Amino acid sequence: METANAEKKGINKNLIIIIAAVVVAIIALVVGGIFIFGEKTYRVLKIYQVEGQASVVHSDGSEVTPYENMLLQSGDQISLVEGTLIIKADEDKYIYLENNTTIILEADGTAANSRTSIQLVEGAVINQIEEPLSSKSVYELNTQNATMSVRGTIFRAEVFTVAPDEDDADVSGNTVSAADELSGSAGGSTEEDIVYTTAQTIEGTIQTDLILPDGSKGNQVQVVDFGNMVTIRQDTTATAYLGGIQKFDIKKFKSQTLGYLGIIQKNSDKDLGVTPEELEELQENAGPFTVTFMSSDDVVFGTVEVEKGEPVKEPLLMPTASGSWDFNFGNSVSENTTIYWKAGK
Repeated sequence: METANAEKKGINKNLIIIIAAVVVAIIALVVGGIFIFGEKTYRVLKIYQVEGQASVVHSDGSEVTPYENMLLQSGDQISLVEGTLIIKADEDKYIYLENNTTIILEADGTAANSRTSIQLVEGAVINQIEEPLSSKSVYELNTQNATMSVRGTIFRAEVFTVAPDEDDADVSGNTVSAADELSGSAGGSTEEDIVYTTAQTIEGTIQTDLILPDGSKGNQVQVVDFGNMVTIRQDTTATAYLGGIQKFDIKKFKSQTLGYLGIIQKNSDKDLGVTPEELEELQENAGPFTVTFMSSDDVVFGTVEVEKGEPVKEPLLMPTASGSWDFNFGNSVSENTTIYWKAGK
C-alpha cells in the first residue's frame, strides 16, 4: 500500500512539473510572439482630437459621429463641416482637416512598413510625418488632378473648383488667368468646373505629379521644397502646372490653418519659418472679419463673418427699393469692413 501511494505521489509530482513546464512554454511563446510579431500585427488609426460638426462614414455606408480616441478603419470617409479634427496614424503621422473638408483614408501594412493613402475629395488638410518613412513605406495624398508623395515632412494640400466663367483664381497671393498662364494648353472652353489643387511645403520636401483627365499619371514630377508651392489646374481636356514652383506667404493662411501650425510647432518644436510669437500674432490678425452693411440712414442693415481672403457676398435683400452698395463684391477682405448703401432716386 505504501509503495502504491509513493508511486501515486511521484506521478502527481511529475504531472505538476509537466503542467508547469507547459504553462511556462506557453507564456514564453506568447511573450515571444509579442516581441516577434507585435510590431507587425496592425496599425492604429484614430481620431486624435475633434470638436464641432464632423462625421465618419464606413465603407459599408454606416455613419457615426466621431469622438476622441475612436479607432478608424481603412476606407473610412471623414468629413469636417466646421470645428477641429485631427487624425493620428501610428505614432508619428497626423492629418489636420480644415473646415468643409472631406477625405477618404486608406491604410495597410505594418507600423514599420506602412502604406497610407489619402484621397482629398474637397477642402484642405495639413499632413505631418514626424519620422522619416522606411524604404518600404508609402505616404501619398491624391486629389482629382494631382498626387503627392513624401518621406517625412509637413505640407498642406487644398482642392477647389472654379466655374468656367469665373476662372480667375487667386494663387500664391496673385490673381492670374489660368488660360493665359497655360498658354492654351489646358485653358480650353468647357462647361464643367475647373479643378485646382495647391500643395505647399511647410517643412521638408514633397514630390508632386499630375493626374490627367483620364485618370493616368502625367509623369511630370515636380519636387517642392520648404517655403514653396505648386498649383495644378485641370479641365476636361488637360492637366497642367500653373506658373511653376512659386513661393507662398504664410501670412495669407486663414486663422484655422495658422492654429494647426501652432499646434504642430508646440508639440514637435519644428522650424516652420516663423517664431511661435509671430505665428500667434498672425493668427490673431487672420480673421474671420466682421462685415457690416449700413443703410443710407446709418442704421445697421446686417452683419456677416467672412474668412480672410474670401470675397463678400452681396445681400439678397436691399434697404430700399432702388440703389446699390458702395463696394466691389469681387474683392476679398483682410480687416473688419463697413459697406454703405447708396439709395437711388
